Amino acid sequence: MHHLEQTPDTGAAIAAVNAAHAAGIIDMSEETTMTNHINGVRVYEMNDCEWVVARSEQEAQAYHKDLNGEDDSPRALTARELDSLQYHIGDSRSSPTISFRQRLQQLVDAGESVPQLFATTEF
Repeated sequence: MHHLEQTPDTGAAIAAVNAAHAAGIIDMSEETTMTNHINGVRVYEMNDCEWVVARSEQEAQAYHKDLNGEDDSPRALTARELDSLQYHIGDSRSSPTISFRQRLQQLVDAGESVPQLFATTEF
């Protein structure tokens, strides 16, 4: 199982974005720079401890119901959450982490089947 934790906002990333914006490197008026999906694939929060990767709320809900019988209402993660939530690579809290966005990119790049369980806090 994979685990996650919320990392504190240090402000360093915001400063870097502001500097890049000021330099004209990125255009913050374009929502495409901060999307909450990769090729239409999103991460949905199903409950307090499980996330599913799917192409729609309906797909996420149906998959999760088949998985554990629970009829939870999925909520697509925001772009900010994709960048701030941390995905543990391994089975312990001491494992290295990457952002949910980086892990989602890996899944898309590898052509993995969707929907699937993306992350859980259950050990």
